[in-house]
Amino acid sequence: VAVLREEVPDIDICLHFSVKNNVQRPPALTSAVFADACRKPFPGVCSVLLVSGSSPPKSCDAITCLQDLQKGTSPAVPVGVAFNPYFPTPEERETEENRLRLKLKTGLVSQVWLQFGGHPERLKAGLETLASIRAEASFPPFETIGSLFVPTKTLLAQQKFRPWRRLFLGPLFLSAVDAADLITRELLALYARYGVGVVVESP
Repeated sequence: VAVLREEVPDIDICLHFSVKNNVQRPPALTSAVFADACRKPFPGVCSVLLVSGSSPPKSCDAITCLQDLQKGTSPAVPVGVAFNPYFPTPEERETEENRLRLKLKTGLVSQVWLQFGGHPERLKAGLETLASIRAEASFPPFETIGSLFVPTKTLLAQQKFRPWRRLFLGPLFLSAVDAADLITRELLALYARYGVGVVVESP
């Protein structure tokens, strides 16, 4: 963090906290580590993104970390959570929405980070879901931030042969860079229409 701040003084640094990669014993210690990251952030950290990670322990995930954070003093920086609108089945998408609602219910979440994917129609449905949630008085306001990968041959080859878990790109996106580029433009148009901030990531 200090090196980034020295090189780029005006940079906004978001600390990525993965429950899976910070598992402690007993599980309550995992929540304590997360709470420290939120209440006593490293100098220069502007926000914290909390994710469960793939296959987190059943005894502790992003929801339990947020619920434990409720019990003490408020975080010193904005806290974000992940939302993946690209799950292939309605049942999986409903589960993801219900998990998001539980996270927002804690009153601590001010940012919702969208997973990247290759299905504009699913993104649109997810953004409509977020709009409906935002309109409900029971949840605090939150900013929406969308992930974006610039399509390259390297990215497509990587995702064809060693795809990341819970990254749903689809055969059309993976068929060629030109096809992926067109889909990415559709995603950007949806981000713009729904007022979503964009973070461009590097594979």
